[in-house]
Amino acid sequence: MFCKLQIYKTYYLFYYYYYYYYYYYYYYFYYYYYYYYYYYYYYYYYYYYYYYYYYYYYYYYYYFYYYYYYYYY
Repeated sequence: MFCKLQIYKTYYLFYYYYYYYYYYYYYYFYYYYYYYYYYYYYYYYYYYYYYYYYYYYYYYYYYFYYYYYYYYY
């Protein structure tokens, strides 16, 4: 009887630690991917902003280019 209780106790502790580490790593990877996508979208919007800025930069560049062209010629 005592031996059986020890076996149940061992299995109980085994599953306890198993699920404990299982959820630990689950939340660890959850936050890992959370921050991964967070930085992914951060760089995505940064790239978008850069592209937008670049577009308007050339827009005004050509605007002034034609402006001076018609002005001087």
